[in-house]
Amino acid sequence: RMIAAIKGNKDYELTSFFSTPWTPPNNATSKWKLGVADYDNKPDVGGYLDPSHYADYADVLADYALGFETNMGAPLAALSLQNEPNFKVDYESADWSKEQFHEFLKVLKVEFTKKGVFTALPKLTLIAPEFNNWKEDLVLPTLADDSTASLLGIVAGHQYEFGWGANPLDVNFAPMTK
Repeated sequence: RMIAAIKGNKDYELTSFFSTPWTPPNNATSKWKLGVADYDNKPDVGGYLDPSHYADYADVLADYALGFETNMGAPLAALSLQNEPNFKVDYESADWSKEQFHEFLKVLKVEFTKKGVFTALPKLTLIAPEFNNWKEDLVLPTLADDSTASLLGIVAGHQYEFGWGANPLDVNFAPMTK
């Protein structure tokens, strides 16, 4: 519907579509999220994905990626793992550490291979971790490991604040290499 409207408007020349989940599923019976932070005691806020359910979430993402074009009317160019995993919000969310991203990507690689995602969607790019304000520490273990670094095509962040000095153009980021 939205994509059809965008594609149908000749003022837009969009050819790529990205998608970002807000959070892994919160299943109260299987406790997919553990360690719920006290964000007003909301069960779907904060916490983290139980490692015993990494394959379940990877499976959800695989099905989503495989069904995107059929359901949305356009191919999926890039899929993120989590919106702003380091930002404390009061809506549905999950917290992720650098170790959790790294370990989850190992499982995602297995599940995506098993479900044929990489074969069916060879141009699909994975995005992680979509930080709130740039925090490279969340992605460094993933990029340091050849088996997971090769999965990421985009390292993303949402820069809302320029807390690094008076002139944001004077920033010297540490080089990040694969």
